[in-house]
Amino acid sequence: MDLMSEIKGMKTMLQDLIQKLADDIQIIKQAVSTSQKSVSGLASRTDQSEARISSIEDNARNTTVTISKHNEKIGKLMDKVTDLESRRSNLRLFGVPEGSEETPRDMCNFVKDLLKDILPDLAATYQFELEHAHQLLQQRPKPGQRPRAVVVKFVAYKEKEIVLQHAKQVGSFHWCNEKIEIYQDLPFEIVQRRREFGSIRKTCREKGLKSGILFPGVAMDYHQERDTAFRGTLCRTGFHQCR
Repeated sequence: MDLMSEIKGMKTMLQDLIQKLADDIQIIKQAVSTSQKSVSGLASRTDQSEARISSIEDNARNTTVTISKHNEKIGKLMDKVTDLESRRSNLRLFGVPEGSEETPRDMCNFVKDLLKDILPDLAATYQFELEHAHQLLQQRPKPGQRPRAVVVKFVAYKEKEIVLQHAKQVGSFHWCNEKIEIYQDLPFEIVQRRREFGSIRKTCREKGLKSGILFPGVAMDYHQERDTAFRGTLCRTGFHQCR
């Protein structure tokens, strides 16, 4: 009887141990399942984070490229502003024969004397102080071709403006049997834009109409007390249609 009792007791104990082990295994399984879910969620968040980081890096690269392009544009605009500022006190003299000055270094003195000859009324009041003067850096024209323009930079902006306004009123000057014209020194782009209106101004002259060019490149038609502005190719076409 004692042996059977011991066997039953051991069986009961083993069953309890097995049940406890089964419970522990179940707990471990649940823990592993929870961990797997956490790892899966972490992996998903990691993927999302990597995607966001990649997007941020792409945006940063695009922003860098955009900033670089803007800086390049700003640099070009600053160059243009500098060019315009440097031209602010400049005039161009057209019609001055090649080699009229004794030496290229003597160009300033030559231009001062030339201005005094063609502008005697102004010469009595102004000194025509020049910072520098030189012919355009172009190939020397062949005999019979139009001479290169002379670029003149005045020390005083006021003197340059007075000379320019007087030149606009007179139109042209005669010096040593040569026709001398004086204009504002303008950037190449502006000169090209103004040349586009050559046909308009020619038509105005043929029809006896007064016309002019406003800065930077706008043709004005003054007709019967009505001022009309024309800009660009389409407007030039409209001008000829309305004539």
